[in-house]
Amino acid sequence: MTVATNLFWSNAEHTTIDMMYQFSNLPAPVPFTASQNDPMEYGRNIFAAAVAGNYGPIAPYTPPQGD
Repeated sequence: MTVATNLFWSNAEHTTIDMMYQFSNLPAPVPFTASQNDPMEYGRNIFAAAVAGNYGPIAPYTPPQGD
């Protein structure tokens, strides 16, 4: 079973999603940025699954706060 948690849009254009993702070859979830234009097919597949709602809701993008 694929586990992805803490999803949020990481840019205003909604082309990247940050999350904690559990890869089958790793013992614990790791930070991962999925992109619709990822050079690796698995990155594009994870992005598509996230957008489809397979991992739950995606939190909105929050711009960085200035000093």
